[in-house]
Amino acid sequence: MDLDRLTFIEATVSNLTDWGCRLTSPEIAHLHRSIGIHFAGSAKMTRGTITSIRGTAATVVFPKAREAVQNKRRERRYTVSIPARLADPATETTVDCRITDAGRSGCRIEGRGIDALPDSVRLYIRGLGAPVQGQIVWRHDGMAGVRLDWDFAASPQG
Repeated sequence: MDLDRLTFIEATVSNLTDWGCRLTSPEIAHLHRSIGIHFAGSAKMTRGTITSIRGTAATVVFPKAREAVQNKRRERRYTVSIPARLADPATETTVDCRITDAGRSGCRIEGRGIDALPDSVRLYIRGLGAPVQGQIVWRHDGMAGVRLDWDFAASPQG
């Protein structure tokens, strides 16, 4: 349900976590930013925020998860300005971007074309020998939050 326009659609829910989910429906474009999801078997709706729509799928973040990220980060974030590229691992489509804040487990990226990339991405940073795997966890107005999956060796010998 679109909470601003009181529009209802039927959708399939997938990738459900405490942080959010993906909604798929041929009518997904009828939804805007603030939505309520009625899960089968539940008496109440769950509030959500659509962070991106691609084709017939929408990425939804639950408010408590977004608030937890914004207000209760376990790690310090640093304001930076680092040129980078995001790539779709399947097609190698790339988007030039800029990292604007960064921490050990994630960063905020800004750039045109981020909405066209899938949730699973590679982040290329000049000076790093290999790309870093990541997951886009939210998107909004040319920005995205990327959870970084660092691939550390078990020992210095590999």
